[in-house]
Amino acid sequence: MGPDKLLHFIGHAGYAVTLANAFGSGRRTDVDAAVLAVCISTTHSLLTGRLQKRVPGRAFEPMDVLAGLAGAVFAATGWYAVNDTSTNEYQ
Repeated sequence: MGPDKLLHFIGHAGYAVTLANAFGSGRRTDVDAAVLAVCISTTHSLLTGRLQKRVPGRAFEPMDVLAGLAGAVFAATGWYAVNDTSTNEYQ
C-alpha cells in the first residue's frame, strides 16, 4: 500500500469535516450532515477515479476510493461526536 492511500484518507477526512460543517450549520441534523458529507466525499472520489481513465498514465484504483471512504467515515464520526447537540452538555 503506497503513501497515496494515506493522502486519500487525510484529504477526504478534511473534505468530509468541511462538508459536515457546511451542512450542519442549523439546516440539517448532525446525523444528516455527517452522512451527507460522507456520501458527497465518496461520490466525488468515484467520479474523479472514473475520470482518471481518460488521462494517459492514470487508472482507476478502487483502493483509493476505499481509503477516501475510510477517511471520510472516520472524520465524520469524530465530527458528529464533537458536534452532537443532543448529548453535548457544552452546547
